[in-house]
Amino acid sequence: MKNIINISSLRVVLATTALSLMIIGCGTEDPENEGNHLPTVHILQSNKTVDVGTTINLTATAIDVDGDTLKNKWSFISKPTGSSATLTTDTKNSTSFTADKAGEYVIKFSSKDIVDGEGKDTITITAKELGAISNTCTGYTEIAGKTYTTDTTLDGCFKITSSISVSNHALLTIKPGSVLLFENSTGITIPSTGALKAVGTASNPILFTSVQKTAGYWNGVRFSYSNDIRNEVAYANIEYAGDNGYANLTVDSNSGSTSRLKINNVTLQHSSTHGFWFDDYSIISDFKNVTSTKNKLTAGVLYANALKSLDGTSKFTGNLGDDYVTLKGSSVTEDATWNKLTAPVYVEDSIYVNKELTIKAGSQFVFESEEGLTVNSKGSLTAIGTKSSPILFTGVQPTAGYWDGLRFSYSNNSKNKLDYVTIKYGGGNGYGNLTLDSNSGSYSRISISNLTLEDSLKHGFWFDDYSIISNFKNVVSTKNTLTAGVLYANALKSLDGTSTFTGNLGDDYVTLKGSSVTEDATWNKLTAPVYVEDSIYVNKELTIKAGSHFIFESEEGLTINSKGSLTAIGTKSDLILFTGVQPTAGYWSGLRFSYSNNEKNKLDYISVEYGGGNGYGNLTADSNSGSQSRLTVTNSTFKNGSEYGIWLDRYTINNSDIGSVNTFTNNAKGNIGSN
Repeated sequence: MKNIINISSLRVVLATTALSLMIIGCGTEDPENEGNHLPTVHILQSNKTVDVGTTINLTATAIDVDGDTLKNKWSFISKPTGSSATLTTDTKNSTSFTADKAGEYVIKFSSKDIVDGEGKDTITITAKELGAISNTCTGYTEIAGKTYTTDTTLDGCFKITSSISVSNHALLTIKPGSVLLFENSTGITIPSTGALKAVGTASNPILFTSVQKTAGYWNGVRFSYSNDIRNEVAYANIEYAGDNGYANLTVDSNSGSTSRLKINNVTLQHSSTHGFWFDDYSIISDFKNVTSTKNKLTAGVLYANALKSLDGTSKFTGNLGDDYVTLKGSSVTEDATWNKLTAPVYVEDSIYVNKELTIKAGSQFVFESEEGLTVNSKGSLTAIGTKSSPILFTGVQPTAGYWDGLRFSYSNNSKNKLDYVTIKYGGGNGYGNLTLDSNSGSYSRISISNLTLEDSLKHGFWFDDYSIISNFKNVVSTKNTLTAGVLYANALKSLDGTSTFTGNLGDDYVTLKGSSVTEDATWNKLTAPVYVEDSIYVNKELTIKAGSHFIFESEEGLTINSKGSLTAIGTKSDLILFTGVQPTAGYWSGLRFSYSNNEKNKLDYISVEYGGGNGYGNLTADSNSGSQSRLTVTNSTFKNGSEYGIWLDRYTINNSDIGSVNTFTNNAKGNIGSN
């Protein structure tokens, strides 16, 4: 009988055999475990060209068809010379590193199975200098000392052997991809009668460079009083200049002759001075995505009105002197918003605000010695940070009083607001980190919350009499040389009970200057005693909260006049204390009700000590047949007075048990005196 072969079955067998051979052929078989398959690995990464300083995140996949346990390994095959880049992990599927040098980083990912079958993949990441442009020119057209008097276009590769300029209101246009190579001490100047439009593209930028790659080899690009709306530099690189003593890019202006410029997507690097220099009165109509780096001094110099033009995404780090934007002394004469920059603003000279100024969260200002920021009567300052991104005002050196501080000089504007702001190392003005100037005719007004005041040479804050503090919450005033702050009577009601006034180097006090209470007020219990430097006169209804402490200077006191009242109600565990700076009988005058016939005069659970310097008592009530004082005193203590514990003129209206419900200790003339 013949064997009958099923052709369909044969095809299945052959196909299965062929597939097995194909799978075995995809990897190297382990000699001791024939048929083992290598793990299949792949590095997932699309962006293979980055800027120096970029952190690269790498992820890889590893699959083993045999289901074996895999051991993964990341490693560098090569790095640029001088690179100290390291991988954050070498055994997981994901890792990262920071490209710290320009050049190629070759990274390998391998995965081994239980029989050491290894699959591997490599990737090359190329890091380039931020803003670097390759010069592909092989030849140059020379330009020697040319002044363009008609509209001219430069397109290609040019070597500038003598400085060039533009006049007669001509426009010099430089086309995308052009290269201008400058000889030593040459440059390009756009005077008042000329204009420059150098606009490249993202893929075809313009390069201004020098024959030698030496900082300051040539002068740079300079707009010299050219107030022409056509002036624009975009998608360009200006490098190795600064021989003019200013910057790679310089804009000259003064009060009579301005320069105007639009600048975006420009790199300024390797200047022997600053990246850019914009004189006062320069009009910078646009400033976006600018990189200023590797310059010998700072990223750039400008004046107050130009600072509003700088965007928050431009890069100002990596400079060799300081990673600052330098702000020269001047006045804010236009409404402005200052963005958070990628580097602090170094304030070289004092700034005066004469318009509405807003400062964005995260901004940092570093002040030179004896300089400061003053908001004048026609100006306002709104500086609102966040908990995670506060606004910082500090000094170049971490020394108390190194700079003057923030000052509101008779600025009565409801837009004055500080929130999540830190002010440090000020007080060189003789007052405080934060100073408010006010008088009976000219006020300063401010709202304060989440403010930190530290390391002042004087006080944390100083609020003149008549200052209007519309809000004062969650303020920390600490490590100041004298006290947490100074203010006058009407402002004390603004201070909340949660602000922190401890940890100061002089005394943990809030200093109260002599003045009158001319508005109904409630004084909260503070985290530090109130040091009463001069006598206080109450002419309205005053309430003092439980736990409040008042420490009086020699011969000073608290007087309740005929139109005023005092309600001071403590608790058994939280007394209200009135005492003297020194524990000496009669050191201060004491509490005095001077013909105040008001039913709201109530004292409960208070303690008055070391008073009587007025010649009567720790507590005195003035009365006569026509003008009485009225008060109720209970559960209170009067001790260590140089006279009586309480003195009551005979017409005083008081609770009849005043002598029995209160405690008297060690008063020189007795508990209660009268005439």
